[in-house]
Amino acid sequence: MISSQQADREQLQAELQKIKDQDLVTGLFNRQYLVEKLEQEVAKAINDGTTACLLYLEIDNFLEQIQPQMGVAGTDLVLGDLGNFLKQFLLEGETLARFGDDAFALLAPLQKADQSLTRAEQICAALESHIVDVDGKTVQVTTTIGISLITEASAKGEEVIDQALKAIEGFRQDNETQGNGYKLFEPEVSADDTSETDLTRQVNYALDNNRFQLLFQPIISLRGSEEEHYEVLLRMLDENDEQVSPSKFMDAAAEIGATARIDRWVILETIKTLSEHRANGHKTRVLLNLTRQSLCDDTLAPWLGVAFKAAKLSTDAIIFQVDEVDVTNHLNAAKAFFDALRELKCASSMSNFGCSLNPFKTLNHATTDYVKIHGSFTLDIQNNNEGPETLTNLIKQLLEANKITVVPFVENANVLSTLWQTGVHYIQGHYLQAPTAAMNYDFDMEG
Repeated sequence: MISSQQADREQLQAELQKIKDQDLVTGLFNRQYLVEKLEQEVAKAINDGTTACLLYLEIDNFLEQIQPQMGVAGTDLVLGDLGNFLKQFLLEGETLARFGDDAFALLAPLQKADQSLTRAEQICAALESHIVDVDGKTVQVTTTIGISLITEASAKGEEVIDQALKAIEGFRQDNETQGNGYKLFEPEVSADDTSETDLTRQVNYALDNNRFQLLFQPIISLRGSEEEHYEVLLRMLDENDEQVSPSKFMDAAAEIGATARIDRWVILETIKTLSEHRANGHKTRVLLNLTRQSLCDDTLAPWLGVAFKAAKLSTDAIIFQVDEVDVTNHLNAAKAFFDALRELKCASSMSNFGCSLNPFKTLNHATTDYVKIHGSFTLDIQNNNEGPETLTNLIKQLLEANKITVVPFVENANVLSTLWQTGVHYIQGHYLQAPTAAMNYDFDMEG
């Protein structure tokens, strides 16, 4: 049984701890407490694979304008009002703290990037219309919010905070403004120049000087679809303006962490080109390939939503395609990404399908709308005179699963009748047309 004296000591200890964790000006938690909770979330992310978000709210022009205007005592009252106002955005299990002279931090466990972007937008809008009244003297404030994801890739809490600050700085630079907005941190590409190979130097040069090129290869319907389909293919231009294929430079790009940045360049250029093409009356959709790094990037889906909206392009215009090997090796990330695409009303595709140990198990877990068969099946029929039974059975199972199927590497006319009999929806290959710099295939001649 706990004695009265012991209970008093425990109560006193709890009160002292509360004082230790509290910011005296706002009554919120203080910086030290937030940092401790942040380190716990980083440990959870590393050990359990959870995802959390840190929203860092910096009050715009606080030290330059509001503090001189309100004085020391008035400034404390403004901060107290803002702290109380921000409490309305707290959800169960979250932590709100005053983090600095002009900053607050909201730690949201088990939250994805898109949810935090929505909340940041709500906070910015609400705070902009909020009036702080201090003894009859009123002031209005805005905030810039930097959002940082806490994932298994996060090393420590200090890094998460630094990323949120970089996001704030990035927003202000991008918008040439003092603030009133929000931005999600996106990793920058960095490389050690002393360890670069010639190829990694070329990749860095291409990134800095826009030395990439998009090509488009038509995908032809065998079932009378009126929609035009192309696959988007990427090339890098070397010093002599010669094209370098991804098979040669993407490994080097992966070594310096640049593949996600390249993917985003491809997406933006594709959106721009496709918007112009569809404006001319074409019912065109494209398959766009993403790397493993993008598949595992929680920030990509919300970024896509913003990109489509900015371009006023329908989200169903691009089908995002990921290699079967990457899906198999990252099943949970793939499922989450494909689910996020469905929320955006984007279609998904799995390429190089059929060569893993159990491809349909992978497809059942991380299901896609389109499936592009591994090219070896077509090549075996064309070059090795093998029968089409394996390919036919594979396509039959995919059709039973209601998947839209694509067979690549059609290199001669002899295989066309065989493929038509399999029931495949679409075919692709150099026999039909090699990749070109423009979407100029005459689909009418196939009708």
